[in-house]
Amino acid sequence: MLLHGVLLEPGGPCRTRPSRVLILAPTGVDLSVSVLEGMLAFLLFAGALHVDVASPRSCAVTIGTMATLGVAMSTAIIGRVILAASDVLKVGISLPWALVFGALISPTDPVAVLATLKEVNAPAVLKIVMTVETLFNHGVGVLLCAVLVHAAVGEGFSLFEVGEIFVVEALGGAVLGAVTGYVAYRVMRAIDDYSIKVLISLALVVGTYAIASRLVVSGPLEVVVAGRLVGSIGPVDALSDQTQRYLFGFWTLIDEMLNSVLFLLIGLEVLVLRFEPAFGWLMAHGSWLMALAVPLVLVARLVTVSGPVLRLGLFRKFGPCTIPVLT
Repeated sequence: MLLHGVLLEPGGPCRTRPSRVLILAPTGVDLSVSVLEGMLAFLLFAGALHVDVASPRSCAVTIGTMATLGVAMSTAIIGRVILAASDVLKVGISLPWALVFGALISPTDPVAVLATLKEVNAPAVLKIVMTVETLFNHGVGVLLCAVLVHAAVGEGFSLFEVGEIFVVEALGGAVLGAVTGYVAYRVMRAIDDYSIKVLISLALVVGTYAIASRLVVSGPLEVVVAGRLVGSIGPVDALSDQTQRYLFGFWTLIDEMLNSVLFLLIGLEVLVLRFEPAFGWLMAHGSWLMALAVPLVLVARLVTVSGPVLRLGLFRKFGPCTIPVLT
């Protein structure tokens, strides 16, 4: 992030204030680099590490379906409807970019979901589904969005190539996360020093995310799997009570700090936005498209949530508000 300083001298525009004032205004914030290549790994690892529920096997298929096929189906629904509406409104959005919007908006926000679940007393099964699904669908959404952006900018793929990339990156990221998470667990088990174990967890996030980038597999899925593995089997015999307090407390602090910085960057990014005259036409013709997008996203989420939950409902009892809450 670049900051531009403006120094106000005494006797200048701010004559009532004798002291010198330095105003910092952002001239460029690359959220893509800051979030995807910086904060995301730490945020997802912290979220996965703090998941204190074990997913029953009966929920695994439902969660996996919602986090993978559900995101893809929601992306397709939103993209096709946005394309049709843009043609009617003559806004001029191509199918690849309509699908990119669908991929951006379909995954649930893990930061918001995990923060909400800390404050409410949700049923155990619903909490399991919401927590695990939001961690995995975020990684799937990042991967799907990257593939669609390549197609949108002209570096298109065939359907087979898209499927191959999706499978290789998703499965590769999950396998890498399982391997590195297990190695970190074994090292933590052999060491009786909480400070070193905290450093090991940091090395796990930074090192394996870098390895995932070099191997061209999904880094977000990798850190989620690694964090979930350390958080679930670590307390059994690798993390003492004192170590758990320090380790989990450290990652709670990291999570809160990075979330604060993230929203600060978003606010600073708003300051550098400039209105372009060309956008006036788009706002005039695209306002109906924007209004349509809100209920469209909710309907797409409702469709992709209902099927898996109703299927799981044959084996496990859910409350009457499960589908609306998940939507």
